[in-house]
Amino acid sequence: MKILKYILPLGTLALWLAGEPLFAVAAKSTVYVTYGQSGAMASTFSGASTYNFDSLPLGTDTGATWAGVGSFNTLDILSADSKGGASNSQYMADGLNGVKQTTLTLNTASSYFGLWLSAANSSEIIDFYSKTGSLLAEFTTANLLAALPSTYYANPNSGANATQPFAYINFLATSDVAWSSIVFRNSTVDGTFEGDNFSSRVTAYNPSTDGTMPGTEFEIIHAGTETAIGIAIAPEPSPMMAALLIGGVSAGGSILRRVRKASAKVV
Repeated sequence: MKILKYILPLGTLALWLAGEPLFAVAAKSTVYVTYGQSGAMASTFSGASTYNFDSLPLGTDTGATWAGVGSFNTLDILSADSKGGASNSQYMADGLNGVKQTTLTLNTASSYFGLWLSAANSSEIIDFYSKTGSLLAEFTTANLLAALPSTYYANPNSGANATQPFAYINFLATSDVAWSSIVFRNSTVDGTFEGDNFSSRVTAYNPSTDGTMPGTEFEIIHAGTETAIGIAIAPEPSPMMAALLIGGVSAGGSILRRVRKASAKVV
């Protein structure tokens, strides 16, 4: 038992020095964020309802409704161009005509949302709020821009606008989290927020019924805290943590051998 007193702190110390969490177990009240395959412009999540902006008049629109899902306070609608329009359709481009943010108010609190985020830049923000107005998750594009491979850059419809990424983004909450409203905005005065093919589902992601999580996971969010990740969350040590633990145990084994030798000499 005395030897364990040395072995366990060695592994723990190594993890602490490397900045690794002791256990890579997903916490409650978490939202997972994934991106779809390169060129994908629609959700692949089973049972989700999808909304595009094709039926709305061009320009500023107020009071648009998403049948069975919710309503928008105000929108800027454009025809397809180099910056957006899934499959060359109309899209939302808030910020062009004085609309600085759009709020989608849901009829029923939901735990999945997806959208085709086009011509993304570092100042776009999506906020998810509870019915009582508490911030459940705030997504900024910084981790997304760092995670996307070069194949996501340029509009997949035309190849234009090659300096900005185009990707379908999924937000999947744990079963204890559900949002009642979503706010789309840009943190810069003259910035815009481009999106299309919104998708929503009331029920949370369930691996036993939904299978593999759609897309490639690149971050997790809890309230206003975003954490970039390199691998999918799983209830097991990360590769670095496992290596450090092995190193700690190896060091502990070395100590054990030395203690045994010293004990033999004393005898």
